[in-house]
Amino acid sequence: MLGAGRTSAYFAVDGFVIALTTAGVPLLPNAIRLAAREADLSGVPHGSRVRFEPGQIRAEGLSVDWDAEQPPSWEPLLSGSSPEDRLKVLNRAQALGELAGAIDLELLAGNAAVAALWRAVAAEDGTALVRAAAKLIGRGPGLTPEGDDLLVGTVATTLAWALALGRSRQRLWLSQLLPDDLRQRTTAISATLLELALAGCLPEPLATVLDVNSPDDHWRGAWAQLLRLGHSTGRAVALAAASTGTALCAASAPRNGTLGEVTIGGSEPPRRAA
Repeated sequence: MLGAGRTSAYFAVDGFVIALTTAGVPLLPNAIRLAAREADLSGVPHGSRVRFEPGQIRAEGLSVDWDAEQPPSWEPLLSGSSPEDRLKVLNRAQALGELAGAIDLELLAGNAAVAALWRAVAAEDGTALVRAAAKLIGRGPGLTPEGDDLLVGTVATTLAWALALGRSRQRLWLSQLLPDDLRQRTTAISATLLELALAGCLPEPLATVLDVNSPDDHWRGAWAQLLRLGHSTGRAVALAAASTGTALCAASAPRNGTLGEVTIGGSEPPRRAA
């Protein structure tokens, strides 16, 4: 057991972290969510051993059961886009850029690596991407540091939208993003979420936001839910999604020109609120 709070508990299994959450918490790609909304998980002692068996989890102060033959499940794998979705991606990226203007993060202040990250995405520059990521991994406050959260949102958005914008090599230039000593540089839960993002497995609200075929009221509700995830995790992921979308769209359009119904005027990410 790595730690537990009122609504979440985290277990490490051979370096991979599993999250157990109550029903009111947005689903992470590594999560098992309880049916109960009011359960309190804070009583599970830190460092206690956890036993996983088909249909059950057992630990000191914790007992969880489900139907092992027909377990409840959900799909964390993102819905990728296609070239036919180009205009939808452009419109969604513009909408996210507008929404992200109000997001403020401590890590953004004077951090050149953040802007360098999205410039590298726009240029499909794997070397610059790795350099920027190295300066962000493990940086910032939180159980999942803000620098890692920015990388999760950046990777997810690139994988979701790059193909629709005519960029087919995204997995190749993202492949060296994470260092071999990842778990020495950041928390185990954050390392797990970064690895899952590279595999295309995302928090449930982020997957909905990036699905350009999701209805307007559906993805906007997911955006609001994403912003409430963790202390700063959801806000960092959301800002990265918007900024990456802006960078991808700007790089795929004529400079200061228009593409479809969306005006693209440069490659700067959305600015944070003053």
